[in-house]
Amino acid sequence: MTFCAPATIPNIHYGYTAPTGHFPAHSHSHRYPFESLPKPHPSTCLYDRVYNDDHNAAKVHLRALLKKNALSGAPVGFPFHCVRDAYGRPALSHTSYEFKEYFCFSDHRGRTQCATFVYSAPDRHARMTGPPTEARMMKWRIYLPARESVTSRDAPKRVSIAHVQVDALVMETSFGLDLMTTPQILLEALALSVELGVLITVQVAQQKTALMYPSKRDVYYESGEIIFLSTDARGKTEVALVFEP
Repeated sequence: MTFCAPATIPNIHYGYTAPTGHFPAHSHSHRYPFESLPKPHPSTCLYDRVYNDDHNAAKVHLRALLKKNALSGAPVGFPFHCVRDAYGRPALSHTSYEFKEYFCFSDHRGRTQCATFVYSAPDRHARMTGPPTEARMMKWRIYLPARESVTSRDAPKRVSIAHVQVDALVMETSFGLDLMTTPQILLEALALSVELGVLITVQVAQQKTALMYPSKRDVYYESGEIIFLSTDARGKTEVALVFEP
């Protein structure tokens, strides 16, 4: 996979207009639950379909690919993507996109697996001032296909295994440049989301961060460092990891 070096990043076309300046910290009362499937009764076929050995093995394999920066299907410009402008020149776009990552387990079956990576741009009509809202978030998700259920026609076609979000206002800060030129930030966040099975919010630590969110054991950080906040299904948010370049 090829990434643009910081000095070669082409002109950027934003899908929104945001004011400059600092952005407010997250509101502790605002929750962004991880969009995973509800766990059904163990006796149902749906339970066997979602929580099976193949599914877990795929997550382990994908996490390893993310940690090693070894995705073969990611577009140039990841975590965003490059498109051609009106003059045919490459330009970094912040519009929504998706791509598929194919991989194969080294087991006796040797079957090819497929994961779908989806980036959702923030709502262009979202309010770009005040506390962050879900509509203002840039979101990255990873899906695995679900097995067909012979007992339920309404069974989902794919299963969400990772969800990472970033406030769009950061694109007007130095962290926005880091996000565009250092794909490892999003790769590490996605790997953590796959591992923990929770929503991960990426942001820059501020002086008030320690007062707003507790930290996991042995997690230490300073103001200005890039941190990963984990939010579980109950809405509990804590600092789960500090990004290390």
